This record gives sequence, structure tokens and C-alpha cells, in this order.
Amino acid sequence: MTLILIAACLAIAAAELSMARGTRRITGRLEKLEAIALVQDERIEAIAGRLGDAAPAPGERLDTGPAAGPTAETARLRERLDRLEDARRADENLFGRVTAAVDALDRLVADLLRHSLARLEEEAARALGQVGTNGAGECDTVRGTVSGPDPSARAALSKAYERWAGDTGLRIRFRATGPSGSARARYYLSGKAPRELERDFLALLESVRTEEDGGEPSGFRGVLRRLEEMPAGLVQIGPMVVARAPGTLLGGVLTLAECRAFDADALAGDPAEVARRLRSLPAVRMCDLTAGPVPAPEPPAEAGPVSSAPPAASRPGGAG
Repeated sequence: MTLILIAACLAIAAAELSMARGTRRITGRLEKLEAIALVQDERIEAIAGRLGDAAPAPGERLDTGPAAGPTAETARLRERLDRLEDARRADENLFGRVTAAVDALDRLVADLLRHSLARLEEEAARALGQVGTNGAGECDTVRGTVSGPDPSARAALSKAYERWAGDTGLRIRFRATGPSGSARARYYLSGKAPRELERDFLALLESVRTEEDGGEPSGFRGVLRRLEEMPAGLVQIGPMVVARAPGTLLGGVLTLAECRAFDADALAGDPAEVARRLRSLPAVRMCDLTAGPVPAPEPPAEAGPVSSAPPAASRPGGAG
């Protein structure tokens, strides 16, 4: 499917290049046509003036010999103009066919894109258990999101994000950046199932809490640096979400059930709401990254995971 999309995009680029060349050729021929028409008008005016000066006096016989030259020259000019007009019409027809071909390719690429996204979305839903596997076995496709305050910030954040994905053992299957100038990008990644990623990212948060430096992958540190430079932003890889809101940088690991309910497209424009939701996660699943690593949470007094914890805001500023 990817190869088909690439081939279709290359075909569109070639068609647009051909159309641009045809446009330049038509423009050049029309300019020549206008110049020749101007010269013809001047010559006809000059010939008409000479004929007027040479008009016979009343009773004189008109000598038609000299008129043969201008008549033949005018005929040649008209013939050339007719040929140029034919060429112009042929170029216009070619331009119309190329335009129609480009439009058809645009529609084909749009259909392929919708089909690809629908399949990837289905695979991601199947990995989270939202749809049946139909005997296809475990799926390892997960959703991802990158959102920044503007397109240039999003592009810089995407570079760090893709490096982090590689550090995590994931490969990018598809990236959709939306219309030109979009501040968001949607990703589909594969390589690890959501449950495996959940374990890895819980371990990542633990290392961030306990290690002063070097405990987390360099790609993850790059994402944090980029987010710290922004007033607001959001990144997601499967169950892992990092939200930047004014004065706050939070990371959290969602359960699979929470992943199913997490609508990154709807929340990408409201990182403050994402941060609020992350603060409601149990302490073992949330880390306040605003002031750097924080200590590991105290073990629960009773067996079993802690179902809830006080918001991170109630803890003293990420220290101790």
C-alpha cells in the first residue's frame, strides 16, 4: 500500500511538472503570436497608406502589378497565424488532459490514504481489544500523536519524538500531518504490543524518578527538552502520554482501558485538560517532570496496586 501511495505521488509530481512546462510553452507561443499580430497590423497599415498615396487620379487606369507583393506577404502572415492558433488549441487540449489526469491521481491518492488510515486504525483498535481479532493473532500497532503550538514547533518536536520511538523499539508505519501548516501529526507505530509498551513505560517513569541523569533514553530526554521550550504541547506513544501546559510538564502511562477512551485528536488542542487527567492517575503511573526527576512513590500499605493517589500538585514540587 505504501509503495502504491509513493508511486501515485510521483505520478502526480510528474504530471504537475509536465503541466507547468506546457503552461510555459503555451505562454511563450501566445507571446510570439501577439508580437506577430502586432507586426502584421503595422505592415497592413503601412501597405494601406502606400496604396492610399498611390491611388489613381480620376480617369487613370489602376496598375495592379505592385499590389501582388503585399497581398502575397499578407497571405503568408495569415497562414503563420493560423498555424500558431492551431498549436495554441492543441496545447490547451493537452493542458486540459493533464489537469484531468492530475485531478484523477489526487482522488486516487485520497482514496488510498483513507483506506490505509482505516486499516491502521482498525489494527490499533484490535491491539487494544476494541474489535475482535478474527483469528489474526496479537496485533502490535499503536497510535501516536504529536501536537505543538505551531507547525515549526511541531516539526522540531516530531524529530525528537521519532527518535524516542526508535529508542523504544518501534518503527513508524504511517505519519499523517494533515493539511499544510498543521500543528498536529498522527502516527501509527508497530514493534511492540500495548501491554509490553505499558510495562516499558512504567519502567521508564520509575527510572526518571530514581535516576538523577542518564536513566531515560536520549530520545525521551530530547522530547522533554522540546516540550520545555513550548508554552503547550502533547505527545503520545500508545499508553504513554506527555503533556505540556503553562508551568507544568507531566508524563503518565494509561491502562489499556484508558487508552481506548483517550481521544488524542480531540484533546491535542487542550494540553491543560490532558495534564488534569494525568494528575488523576495513580502515583505509580504519573510523574511530574516539571522540575526534573522526583522520588519513587511510597509502597502502598496494603497488597495490590494503589487505585488512586493525591494529585501531583499536592506533593511538594517534585522534591524528596
